[in-house]
Amino acid sequence: MKLVRYFLKFLIYYKISPLLTKGDILKIKRDKVLHFFAGMFIFSLTLVILLFFAIANSFAWSLFTVIIIALTKEIYDYFNPQKHTAELADFIATIILPTLISLLWWYSNGY
Repeated sequence: MKLVRYFLKFLIYYKISPLLTKGDILKIKRDKVLHFFAGMFIFSLTLVILLFFAIANSFAWSLFTVIIIALTKEIYDYFNPQKHTAELADFIATIILPTLISLLWWYSNGY
């Protein structure tokens, strides 16, 4: 688990942060960009693992995993207002790309 944490810190601080000028990309707050990448990372990781083990409905399970993790994080933020701020926009930023990818995959496969 520490390896994943170090990888994410490296990715955020050395790869994503230089792209962010004054905390924003195209008027999108840095926090939302990080949620976007976190959602895509979780989706990709779970999808690769599920496909490796040939689990049926891998896209659905990966999307479900992202939604549950994003929802859990926002609930945690809601109950810990001294440390975090719960926002619907954070939840949406986390799940938007995995949702679009899943919908496109389902549409292209005739579901």
